[in-house]
Amino acid sequence: MLVWSFLFITTALFSALYTVIGSQLNHLSYGFIPLWIILGILTAAILFVIWIFILIYLILPLTKPGSKVLLRLVRPIVIWINRLCKMHITVIGKENIPNDTFVVFSNHKSMLDVTVIYEALNRPLSAMAKSELANVPVLKTLSKGLKVEYVDRSNDREAVKNLLKAIKKVEGGLNFLIFPEGGIKTRETELMTDLKPGAYKLATKPRAVILPISLIGTSKLSENSFKKRTNIKVIIHKPIYPIEYETFNTHEIGEHVGKIINEGIENGR
Repeated sequence: MLVWSFLFITTALFSALYTVIGSQLNHLSYGFIPLWIILGILTAAILFVIWIFILIYLILPLTKPGSKVLLRLVRPIVIWINRLCKMHITVIGKENIPNDTFVVFSNHKSMLDVTVIYEALNRPLSAMAKSELANVPVLKTLSKGLKVEYVDRSNDREAVKNLLKAIKKVEGGLNFLIFPEGGIKTRETELMTDLKPGAYKLATKPRAVILPISLIGTSKLSENSFKKRTNIKVIIHKPIYPIEYETFNTHEIGEHVGKIINEGIENGR
């Protein structure tokens, strides 16, 4: 809402300004109002782009990881991206979001799963992402501000190093998101189809709370975005605290969490 309010108010102000200037200085009639409105929209769009660049390149790098200030700056952009892609998001289980440091584990069917979860949780959040995204302009700087850790799937040694860096951040109180499938395996089903037990060390090593999330509908985003509305359901399950998983190994934890996520998908459709 904040983004759209900014665009609407800026458009209205500059449209009115152009109307006054055009009618008074150039003796143009009010019949040119449609032109002033178009100029107002263009001005608002340009100012919005400038603000985004200032935010990403100047402000975000100075904010503290996991701070509420960072959340308030990034969340409107995330919501704007989701609405631009015509998402209608329904969140179930907001009361299950823990106050303690947590790590989100979710099924993964779209590149926009991160923005969907970020909006749904409304909490400071970082993530593990594939290394290919580290070279994408703008996204690279934005990810740096959010303290994202990249994983090189072709290099196991580097992947372990990056996981250890993320574990230290979780130990420092930063919430994290990871997709335990290790990438988008298939969009033919929304169920989790693979298990990477090592992903659960991100929660077990720092003894963080595990927060399972089921995403329903994101598999359709790749074909629906910008064309038609995609109805998405985010199911936030009850958190799993360290005392509940401390006697299990990561493979057993992965199977348990995967079962929760898949049952949520099957029952939530």
